[in-house]
Amino acid sequence: MHFRSLLVASCVVLAACGGTVETSQPGGEGGGAGQAGAGGTAGKGGSGGMGGSGGKGPGGSSGAGGAAAMGGMAGTGGAIIDGGQDVPPDASCVRTADRLGMAIAMDGGKTLGCEFYPAGIGSVTFQGSIDSVAYGTDSLEIGVNTCPPFANCISINKISVKAPGMYAYMPQGAFVTVQAEVVDASGWGCMQRIQIINLPEWEGMKNPMGNSMGIYLAGADGQVASFDSAPFKVDKLFLNCPVDGGSSCSTEPMGEYALQFSSKTAGPGDQAPIVFMGPSGGYLQFQHDGVYEALWVRNLRSYVSGWCDDYWNWSWVMTPMLYE
Repeated sequence: MHFRSLLVASCVVLAACGGTVETSQPGGEGGGAGQAGAGGTAGKGGSGGMGGSGGKGPGGSSGAGGAAAMGGMAGTGGAIIDGGQDVPPDASCVRTADRLGMAIAMDGGKTLGCEFYPAGIGSVTFQGSIDSVAYGTDSLEIGVNTCPPFANCISINKISVKAPGMYAYMPQGAFVTVQAEVVDASGWGCMQRIQIINLPEWEGMKNPMGNSMGIYLAGADGQVASFDSAPFKVDKLFLNCPVDGGSSCSTEPMGEYALQFSSKTAGPGDQAPIVFMGPSGGYLQFQHDGVYEALWVRNLRSYVSGWCDDYWNWSWVMTPMLYE
């Protein structure tokens, strides 16, 4: 409720905003208390109720005067003063336009990512060991050597990912499975997503960083869906926030959305956060394949503008929670 309307409500509860004028009258002057009942009509917030209490004075006639204060109850209609046009929007209705950037340069020359022009489209899935790691502000660059452990070769695929507030930890030497996909919608928009998961064993060699299938990084831009192989899912939740009129060219309602992240196989102790746009993020916790996942997720943007050919306003990023 707006601060101004809180003041009005306070007047109603305390009854001090128009009915205290006569309440200090001695009991012997009950007639005067009855006049306070008439004053209740000016209280516009319940002062008439106090006028009724004036009827406590001796003399039944003054009690009748108090009954007249019933008119003061109509003053509760003063709550209409709460003209909510100037109420600031709730945090859940704040719209952001952040993006997940992704660029992959394969050893053979192929590129994937909306960062390229024209966009490098297609999909890849490959396994390898993390050969190099470089951390930047809200960004990560890694080199993944796709040559098997016992092969005498080097074949590096370079991956760059960036997103506001992102910090993804990648242990050098870890075996990983990388999935990436880029779809260019005829120049109108570009959709991309990526997922990097720990690989327990590669070509007969155990992963030196552990035998789990934990998530190192996942994210999407221009779309919401995670990969079919992902142990989690992402759902849209319409927020029904105020919109500036007009009709939507989209099949989805125009306005802001939240994103809910949850396990595909719900279990006890799971946390499935509903995450609004903005830097606050949320924490996703669940178990899968013997792995306990504790992940930080951020909703980079999630809204429908209503404009034709503008369906790409979805983006999120997911990284492990880090403990000191």
